[in-house]
Amino acid sequence: MSGILKLNFRGTVIHAEKSSLARHDGFFNLLAVSNQNPHLEPLFVDRDPKHFLKLLDYIRDKEILLPESEIEINEICEEARHFNLHYLIFKCQQKVENMKLKNKFRHLNGSAEILEAVGNSDKTVILFYYTIDLSRESVPIQALEEFIDEYKHKYDIYFHKEEAIKWFSCKLISKTRVVNVLDANPKDIHFCLDEVRRILGTL
Repeated sequence: MSGILKLNFRGTVIHAEKSSLARHDGFFNLLAVSNQNPHLEPLFVDRDPKHFLKLLDYIRDKEILLPESEIEINEICEEARHFNLHYLIFKCQQKVENMKLKNKFRHLNGSAEILEAVGNSDKTVILFYYTIDLSRESVPIQALEEFIDEYKHKYDIYFHKEEAIKWFSCKLISKTRVVNVLDANPKDIHFCLDEVRRILGTL
């Protein structure tokens, strides 16, 4: 199916390829097949045009680069609900959940912040290095949450994304010593945490 469909989003006219719209079963497919006359006035759609181009990208490519703003993601999710883009709704919800997870874990960015955290702490610092995304899809997040709840009152626990390491590792840092804990792949994080617990018991 070829041709351009003109859509009027509250005064903003957007041109979309019918072939792109036809790829999605539902509202957009119906628009593409039912508006064959190129001389028709733009079809009025009573929605804010702010995020529609992102929705078009998703419909065309089945991929979308979501922003880092939770407010904007929720706005996109609301538009996805309106147009019955179920997988995009899932992607938005997944992104928001992963952002909340990342905010839950205290992060240090760079060696200067690490040195400052160690210098200002009267406790041993537990620093987890990782190169994978901290999400429920990639790592056993519940194990990390349980570890933090278990030790947060006795130790300062931080996370640092470090591309140079392999998967996931940990250092126990005090003002007098540094203890390295083995690297682990995502599925073996439980083993890494058990090793951290064992070493903490010897300090």
